[in-house]
Amino acid sequence: MRWVSQFFLGTVVQRIGEAITKLARFENFYTDLLESQLKTAEEMEKLRSPGQNQINALQGTDR
Repeated sequence: MRWVSQFFLGTVVQRIGEAITKLARFENFYTDLLESQLKTAEEMEKLRSPGQNQINALQGTDR
């Protein structure tokens, strides 16, 4: 009977390890996604700035 409980415990530990690995992959994916969104927003702002500066100059307003 002892080998059954050891086998069951081994299976549970293996499943927990798999779950931890999946969670770590998701956390890495999520972190990378957030970083890429920030970079995209920064790049869009850089691209908008020259155009916005020209519009403000034509309108006589500066920000």
